[in-house]
Order: sequence, then C-alpha cells, then structure tokens
Amino acid sequence: MGSENSFPASRRWGVFGLGNMGSKYEKTRHNFGFMVVDSLVEKHQTSLEKSKGSTPYLFSDVHIANNIVTLCQPQTFMNLSGSAVRSVMSTKNLLRENVIAVYDDINLPLGTIRVRDSGSSGGQKGCENILSHLGKDAKFVRIRLGIAPYNEKNPNNDANQKNNLNMAAYVLKNFGVNETDLVKSTIDRAVLCIETIIKEGTSSAMNRFNKNQSDYDKQLSMEKKIAKERDKRERALEWQKKKEEEEKKKKELEESSKETTEEILASSPPKEEAIKKESKQEE
Repeated sequence: MGSENSFPASRRWGVFGLGNMGSKYEKTRHNFGFMVVDSLVEKHQTSLEKSKGSTPYLFSDVHIANNIVTLCQPQTFMNLSGSAVRSVMSTKNLLRENVIAVYDDINLPLGTIRVRDSGSSGGQKGCENILSHLGKDAKFVRIRLGIAPYNEKNPNNDANQKNNLNMAAYVLKNFGVNETDLVKSTIDRAVLCIETIIKEGTSSAMNRFNKNQSDYDKQLSMEKKIAKERDKRERALEWQKKKEEEEKKKKELEESSKETTEEILASSPPKEEAIKKESKQEE
C-alpha cells in the first residue's frame, strides 16, 4: 500500500460522523454519526488522534479497497461541523464528491438509512453548516440515519410519531434500551454502506441501503437464498466435471492397457510356433 501522498485525489475520501463532543452527549441520538465512525475505527483497529490546527477534530487515516480514507469526528458541536469538514478537505486534498457526511435525521424512523449526493439539509443543522462552507448546491454524499420512534406496524412512515415529539429534547436523549439492537444493526449497515460507496459508487449504495431494517433483512435473506442456490448449482457442476474427468481417465487407462497388451502379443511369436521351435531344437 502506497504512502498517503501517492494517492490521487480520486482515491482520497473523508468520512465525517457528525455529533457533539463530550461524555454528556456520547450515547445520544444526535451522536449517531459519531457512533458510525467509532465502529469504523474499531473495525480497522486504529484510534482517533487530535488535529493540530486551529479547527478541532479527531481523525484517523485507514485504507479501504486501495483508497485512503480519513475518518473524522468534528469537535465543534453539531451546528458548526462545516469548519472541520472544510479543514480536512484542505489538509487531505479531498474532492467535494468524495466527502461522506453521516448524521441523524428526525424525519426518518429508526432503522432507516437514506443515501444521496445532493439536495438541501432537510433542517439538519450539521449538514446545513457543511453546506454553508462548501456552497448551498455542493455535491457530497449524505448518509442520513433515522432516529424517529420506530413503529413495527408502519416502518416506512417518514413522519412516524414525529409530530408528537419535543425534537430538541428528543435528539439529545440517549437511545432507549429497547432500541439497542436496532441501533447496532443500523450502525453495522451504515459501515457497509460507506464501504460500498467507496468501492462501488453512490448509486450502488443507494440501491442496496436506501430502506428500513425490515426491508433490508428481507433483501439480505433473499440474497443469501440466491447465493445458496448458486453454490448448490456450482457444487453439482463441480461434481459432474469431476465424474467426467474420472471417466475420461478410466477410459484412457483402459485404452492404454489394451494397447500394451496388443504390443506384447505382437512382439511374441504365436504359441504353436514356439512349440514347433522347441521340438526342432530337441531333435
């Protein structure tokens, strides 16, 4: 793997998990983006270090599919995230389209992920501030993680109980104990989503991950079923090929044995002639 300076701009990425610094906010819904970066840091067995410039952020550089990726958690509070994004872009020579911002979205139910590469902030203050630094029409990847209460009977309702919430208080509360499993699975999917964007592109990630947990599980189950059937067919073809090779070798061996026998017989005189020769010798 080459040094950081050997990577062209097209293979440099920045993953910015948005949130608020400090233990007070560590497990709150508003820190969903931080949690995703923490998961990536753990997966790549690295650690975050403090920036040295005037703009505070935590970062670590990792390699994903022959790309260098800067994992970052701005330390400026959510509403001022744009300055850290701008600073890292300048320091790491990042293209706007290779910026991936990961953040919570009160407009989506918990367990839902939405990926897009343009558009408005949707009222999310962190994304809004990034746009103020990069330009209101700036194209960069947004990964929105739903945090609105999840309703199993209607998981696709984007306004799922949102109107009954005190949003400012809600986003700064910790996830509930009953939400733990769904939060963990959403983080895992977000990590896979980021890796897919870097390896295959945003469109591929949108097709695969723009859904709620239930729909994703159904898709995953179908993909596993298809893979299992494909594996079954491949094993059957492999077995058939092996049998054909064995039959071919058996036939070749039989042909070879037959030819050897014929050669021996051809080189030996007939039995009657051998007896006559022996009789003459005795006379």
